Amino acid sequence: MSSSSTRRRPGVAAVAEVLDALQEEHRLIRQQLARVGRPEAADRLIAEIGAQAAEIAERLRDGGRTAFHWVTLPEPMSVAESEDALAALDAIGVPIAEVVVNHVLTDLGPCPLCDRRIADEARVT
Repeated sequence: MSSSSTRRRPGVAAVAEVLDALQEEHRLIRQQLARVGRPEAADRLIAEIGAQAAEIAERLRDGGRTAFHWVTLPEPMSVAESEDALAALDAIGVPIAEVVVNHVLTDLGPCPLCDRRIADEARVT
């Protein structure tokens, strides 16, 4: 009897090892699947930022709650950038209340430097 029980033990040990390995694999799979159903902190942060962005976009499109005033300079590059930006805002439905052009020189009399600047501004505005 002792010889047959000795023969069974290596088989029992091998089965026990296989069962332990399967149990460990099952534990790992369960942990991975548990994370699939629960959003992690980064997922929650991304969802929160997305919700805030959607709320801000809605607010920007609502002309009754928001007035968008574009401010630019009377210079060719500023005007070109403003045209591009205003077209992009219009394309996503953001109403523009007004466009303000800052630093416009007025004709206060003879001034060679001012006259040239005033002429340049007149071409772009």
